[in-house]
Amino acid sequence: MQSNSSHIIAEFSSATGGARTAFFSSLEQTPDRLREVVINNYEARLTRGNGRPMLGEYAPWLLSQVLPLRHHETPDRLAVPWMHLYAYTLFMDDVLDVDNKRDAAPLLIASGLILQRGIASLYEVMPAGSEVRVRLDTHFLEAAYAAIKEIEEHKQRVRRFSSDEVSQLGEKVSLLKLCATCLLMADGVSSIDGEVMIPVESLATGMQLLDDVADWEEDWQAANYSHLLTETICRLQDLNLATENEARSFIPREILTSMIFTGCLEDCIADGIKCLQQVRASSNLNHNSPAYRLVQAIIEENSAFAAQVRTARHSCEEALKKSPDRRWIAVLSHNGAVQDQVQSIHTGLQIVAQNT
Repeated sequence: MQSNSSHIIAEFSSATGGARTAFFSSLEQTPDRLREVVINNYEARLTRGNGRPMLGEYAPWLLSQVLPLRHHETPDRLAVPWMHLYAYTLFMDDVLDVDNKRDAAPLLIASGLILQRGIASLYEVMPAGSEVRVRLDTHFLEAAYAAIKEIEEHKQRVRRFSSDEVSQLGEKVSLLKLCATCLLMADGVSSIDGEVMIPVESLATGMQLLDDVADWEEDWQAANYSHLLTETICRLQDLNLATENEARSFIPREILTSMIFTGCLEDCIADGIKCLQQVRASSNLNHNSPAYRLVQAIIEENSAFAAQVRTARHSCEEALKKSPDRRWIAVLSHNGAVQDQVQSIHTGLQIVAQNT
């Protein structure tokens, strides 16, 4: 079943499809093996998303409705250079996830070529004298710092996120901010102040929080302890319900039950919604625009899902009241009513993953 947000995202399909075709066409002078790797990898991403445009693909058109742009054709001019930069980030994610480095080698080589072409074509559409070099340096450094921090501090390690670190989760998708600044520069804005970027930063952080929700099972299997998973384990420890080692040995259904029972799943969704509400409140966002309707739809869908999670948490609490002397995870794992709700939420999370 398609959600309302999916229907709205489809409104960007024509623009993103044209940019995607131009991106693939730009690979014609690339060695056959590299071109094959790039196209196959990219199309595999689209298949996982049921063919819908990815957030990064339609970012120029989405952000153009959040920012105070004067020329409606600006996102079209930026689309192909941006598509190269976005593809680079996708490919680097996949390179990091591949255990066999020999398999990753062609994609790594292709990534460097895609990045070079993206930067070169970006300079071609930027006005003379713009700060594109400075902005590239700033946002690529920010993204690199966030990536290495995730690997060193949260890959196979449980370390609680500080409130500042939670608010900076959007740095993982810092290139979204690069897209916004490039749109402004391409539109002729010579000076970009911090205030105009606030809704973009809120969008980046909100979507990263909801992405953590959508990707919880993949992260759990890979021992990639996102904010959601880390907070769940830490709250179990705070409540003296499980040690870190005990929690890390949970099967996916048990950790999902824990995410629900501790309230961490609700809180992560609520924090994501709060960020998107800040985007919705942006003075530049026209209430009739697809961007506004998309943000509103995502808020409504996640609010409804959070209510379902809250009901399941209450069921967990009631089940434990009836069996206070038994181990909590055993009680919840063998309670049919609770597990029916957990299964329903698991299904809901799969839908969230498809629509995010």
